[in-house]
Amino acid sequence: FNELSFPFKRYQMQKRWRGERPQHGRFREFYQCDIDVINIDNLSIHFDAEMPLIANDILEQLNIGDFYIQISNRKILSGFLQGLGITDTAKATRIINKLDKIGEKGVYETLIKDLSLSDEQAQKCLTLAKIKTPDTSFVEKVHALGINNEILEQGLSELKFVISSLSHLPKGRVFADLYVTRGFDYYTGTVYETRLTASPELGSITSGGRFDDLASSYINKKLPGVGISIGLSRLFSIM
Repeated sequence: FNELSFPFKRYQMQKRWRGERPQHGRFREFYQCDIDVINIDNLSIHFDAEMPLIANDILEQLNIGDFYIQISNRKILSGFLQGLGITDTAKATRIINKLDKIGEKGVYETLIKDLSLSDEQAQKCLTLAKIKTPDTSFVEKVHALGINNEILEQGLSELKFVISSLSHLPKGRVFADLYVTRGFDYYTGTVYETRLTASPELGSITSGGRFDDLASSYINKKLPGVGISIGLSRLFSIM
């Protein structure tokens, strides 16, 4: 820690291992490229906008075809769920994040079955999850749902900044996609997923997000960070 200059920026390309059921695009052993920025106490939101820009430049140079970047902020869904009076926000978040896998009906039925939500609560969760815009109009769409919560507003403000900062990218390259939360609970704010337009079933080829407390667990200091990873082996499998 004492030998690093902050904000600390790093990249690393290395093997990773994961307890996967091997299938198309998913491996137990694979190469991944990680890019991270970590700072002491506070990390500017502009780094959250910088990560997808870096990923965009890399993917364009790889010449892998068209792709799109889905961006959200976990505070939006967390604050929205709290505003609805839902106590187990972590479980609700995991269910909603499966929208692309189990569909609208699956999400709706699972929310009611596993969390005992009312029809109105489940419908509002689903309505939020389906919000997807190429610009900052998602803010008005969320406000139209009538939920007031401080964490929700913070998430909307942060995501608005990130999406606005990427407005110069090619049309259709970036979307605010509010069902995206990533499966790891250490993400605390901005989250990213990237898919190939011609092969969305392959899953995310670039993903990551903001982790305000992850690095802090290794040292008695607040070390917020944000990072993004490129799945090299997944890309190689279709190149």
